[in-house]
Parts: sequence; C-alpha cells; structure tokens
Amino acid sequence: NLVQKIPDGVYKSTSDGKFVDVNPAMVQLLGYESKEELMDIDIKSQLYFDATDRESMVLKEAVDGNGVFQMKKKDGSAIWVEDHGWFRTDDFENVIYHEGVIRDITESKKALQMLQDSEEKFRSIAEQTDDLISITDEYGMLEYASPASLSIFQYTPEEVKGHYFTDFMDEASVARARAAFAKSAETGVSVNSLELKMKRKDGSLFYAELSGSRFNYNTKNGTLVVVRDISERKEAQEELEERMVELVRFNRLTVDREMNMIQLKKEVNELLQQTGKDGKYKIVM
Repeated sequence: NLVQKIPDGVYKSTSDGKFVDVNPAMVQLLGYESKEELMDIDIKSQLYFDATDRESMVLKEAVDGNGVFQMKKKDGSAIWVEDHGWFRTDDFENVIYHEGVIRDITESKKALQMLQDSEEKFRSIAEQTDDLISITDEYGMLEYASPASLSIFQYTPEEVKGHYFTDFMDEASVARARAAFAKSAETGVSVNSLELKMKRKDGSLFYAELSGSRFNYNTKNGTLVVVRDISERKEAQEELEERMVELVRFNRLTVDREMNMIQLKKEVNELLQQTGKDGKYKIVM
C-alpha cells in the first residue's frame, strides 16, 4: 500500500534492464498510461539519456546504483531524476534484480541552475568593480570580500575573512557604523552613503563611503556591504572648503578696507566744506 501511494517512482528491474514492476507514480513520472507499457521497454536504450554535458552523470548500465541523471519521458522530453537503488542477489552473489526509488528533481535542478547563474553574475560584478563588495554574517563577521579589498585595505580577500567589519574602522567611526546598521536591520531601510574613517593594513586612515543592507543567503541572515574609497574626493572637498574660507576672509578684508577709505574721504570732504571749500572726493556707495 505504501509503495502504491508514495509520490516517488518505485521500480524493480532485471539485471539486463527490463522492468518487472513499477508503482503508479513511476508510470506518471515517465508520462505513460499504464505500467504494462513500461514492461516492454529497454531501460538502458529508451529511458536513459547518454548526456554529454558536464552536469550529467552518464549511466552506462541501468543497474549502476545511485545517481543523478536525465531520463526520457514518453513524449521525448527530459526530466532530471535522483535514483536510489540497490541490488538483490542470490546465494552466489549473482544479481537477480535491481530495486530503486526515483524522484523527479527537475524543478530543483532548475532552481539550482538559476542560483548558480545568479552567483556567477554576482561574482563577475564583484570581481570587476573598484568598490569592495563584502558579505558578513548576522554578527558582522566577514564571510566574503571581493578582490578590491587588496587595493582599498591592503588585505587580500582571504586575510579579511573571519574578521569583524569594525576591525577595519577607525575607533571613532565604529559607534556610528553600528548605529546605522542596527537601524537598517530594525527598519529594513538600507544604509546609503555613510561616510566613515577606516584604516588600512599599514595603519593609515582614509575616508570611505559605506552602503549596505540586510539580506538572506544560504538560509542565513547576513549583511551586504559596499565600500568605496573616497579619499581623493574628500581631499578635494577639504581643499575647496579651505579656499572658500580664504576667499571669504579676503573679501571681508577688502570690503572693510574699502569702507574705511570711504569713511576717510567723507571726513576730508566735511573738513573742506567747513573751511568753505568744495569737497575733494566724490563718494560712491
């Protein structure tokens, strides 16, 4: 009763690859109408794909034990299956028949392929960008760092793994970073363009811009953090601010001097007028 009702295909075959018995799920899995149709099929030549792609396990014999491979349905379409089988032997260790359970894993294979494609795209982007792309666990310990860690922090990706992200921050910036990412975890809003001071392997400090958010990967919670070295931008900004201060100071001195000159000219004109003479200077405000 159990074999007849379970959703996985169950079969029994001879050592030369002929079905002896199958359950209804096996018939349905392969797209046939009845198990009688399957009794006349040569398993090796008609049901197993001789796959050549690198992900396929080529099954040369129908009774080769456990494996993941492709099978042909009645309509010619392919499905991925996982086969768990075992042999039955006689007293002389001769194989009498083969029994097994087959599960359709086509959808999970597709999902796995999509995940692998996604990971490949992520890795390609991460390895080509000048920004550091990193992943930490839920406690802030680095589990992945892109190659940019070498140019930004002077550490290789392998060297930063196992360290907390705050290990690479100036002590004065740690509290701000923790507060920002704690708020992000609480509200679900990403951290964007957070400017902090960080430190390189040689101990030198530099300005960095951090962006990140919580996300789930490999069934675990973690944080994706992107770090951009903005030292040159900050230096240019600070230089510009210094020049602006100098210009304001110069302008103030110039204006003050001009106002003093105007006041002096007014006083000279007033003295001349008191002596009955015309004012010497034309005052323009």
